[in-house]
Amino acid sequence: MAKNVAAPKNTGGGGYVFESKVVAWIFACMLARRPFLDIHLGVPVRVEFQTRPDGWFLDDALVTSQSTGATHKFALSVKSNVQFTAASAPTDFVESIWEQWLHIGSQVFNQVNDYLVLVTAPPSEAARQSLEGLSRKLLPADVQTFPTRLDV
Repeated sequence: MAKNVAAPKNTGGGGYVFESKVVAWIFACMLARRPFLDIHLGVPVRVEFQTRPDGWFLDDALVTSQSTGATHKFALSVKSNVQFTAASAPTDFVESIWEQWLHIGSQVFNQVNDYLVLVTAPPSEAARQSLEGLSRKLLPADVQTFPTRLDV
């Protein structure tokens, strides 16, 4: 069976261009000695790529930052297209972060100091509102019981 025609973005490296821009921004933060996310999480001091062999399931980039008294690792999955809808999250991302969080197949993630990050195109307004609603419910919740309570 003949293959479908690939989108120009795929064959022209659109995803790589987006990933390069994300990493360039992180390098700029590193050079300027500025935090790339939250000021309390410190300044990036190292960036590694394709870290799946090291046990990181989100492996496009692994950013290490140094803050007062703590080292943080940010495992990044970088996707140039919209990943969330108002009703769903990308299945492969959800599975990867839960497996990483629960130490299924890898022990490298530190639940206290490390972060799992999806860098993506901005979501639709409906998806943004859904994500904000989920965040408001999640932040005060118990991480052990939240997944089972969410369906209820």
